[in-house]
Amino acid sequence: MEIIIESRGKTFDISHLCSDVEWKTEINKAATLKVNVQKVDELAFFEGDTIKLTDKDRKLFKGYIFKKERDKNQIIEITAYDQLRYLKNKDTFIFKNKTATEIATHIFKQFQLKYKEVENTSFKIDKLVEDNKTLLDIIQGALDLTLVNTGKIYIMYDDFGHITIKNIDNLRTDLVIGDESLATNFKYTTSIDNDVYNKIKLFKDNKKTGKRDTYIVYDSNNIKKWGILQYTEKLNEKILEGKAKQQAENLLKVRNRLRRTLSIDCIGDIRLRAGNSVGVFIKDLGDISVNQLMIIDSVTHKWKGNHHTMDLNLIYE
Repeated sequence: MEIIIESRGKTFDISHLCSDVEWKTEINKAATLKVNVQKVDELAFFEGDTIKLTDKDRKLFKGYIFKKERDKNQIIEITAYDQLRYLKNKDTFIFKNKTATEIATHIFKQFQLKYKEVENTSFKIDKLVEDNKTLLDIIQGALDLTLVNTGKIYIMYDDFGHITIKNIDNLRTDLVIGDESLATNFKYTTSIDNDVYNKIKLFKDNKKTGKRDTYIVYDSNNIKKWGILQYTEKLNEKILEGKAKQQAENLLKVRNRLRRTLSIDCIGDIRLRAGNSVGVFIKDLGDISVNQLMIIDSVTHKWKGNHHTMDLNLIYE
């Protein structure tokens, strides 16, 4: 493993000075690198400097130092983020008849962010009006609309200095995690507490009639079991009636399900980052057994000396 800092024309290899290293990736969020480094006289670096993490020929992280903390033993804890951190900036946009790809690349260009291998999401969004929202929320909103209307999931991440957007199908791996392989411990959670809805209510203003058109779909069986969990959203007034009904049905299909998550402590594997799919085989999780692909929602890689572990948070594909 090699850690390099580039600062004002100087390059520092701090690999031999580092004690603890933590690299975390989350779906559609900035990756984080935390490093504890021993201060020596010749080492001088600043906020905004570039830091890179590589392992032999594999490029893992390229980002920018945002925070430094120093203790009495002259150990400096560095916190760095990749380019997605700059998508916390806020702005106002109006997009008409644009795909999520076109919306994202427009934002990348305006904020001078480097990107490559941005897949064409194809679906045209009639109109997207965003007022004083974070750039990340704007792009995520466009990707969510694409999911609801096409059923396709796209993942955005920084690939060692270039932002990319890929269909999640292209991020599958052949790695299998199970009771007797990489896993050392796990926690299985079922929940209806977050992002689960059994009733969808969409509405739009109708200028011709002066009334409000409403589209409601629901699952009566799950309402009996869970109570009413309602999602409500105002649609663009120009959306066609058939399309509005289809969007409501698609939302119910996506959101009306028990949310199952699995957290696993594992032996580290640097091939894995958020958005990858892995095979999971665990015999007994209480109400079910798992033998299927799962999506990595977040993964934290940790190095202590030569010991590499990772904490995986997975969701059902």
